[in-house]
Amino acid sequence: FFFQAEDGIRDVERSRGLGDVYKRQIKDGLFLGDTLASQDLEFVVANKVTRIINCSGRQIPNNWEALGVLYLTYFWQDQDTQIILDPKNQVANELSLIHI
Repeated sequence: FFFQAEDGIRDVERSRGLGDVYKRQIKDGLFLGDTLASQDLEFVVANKVTRIINCSGRQIPNNWEALGVLYLTYFWQDQDTQIILDPKNQVANELSLIHI
């Protein structure tokens, strides 16, 4: 999951109640996280997350749409045959539409 927030992260910490959660700040307002991070409402709200790229749409629901979080969802599978960067650059073009 990629998270885009209105501004930078306030504090890097583990999510309460979810155990070890992977979420790293890539740059101001841009985070990379795992499944548990995407389900961490406290993190989403505290960091004013506005957009999430969900790369596992078949397994992971878009939990925060009702809160106004916009999702770009891909239904990729964890397989060697999964094409992520396609010959027509559809994925790259979709990603370029996200304003960071």
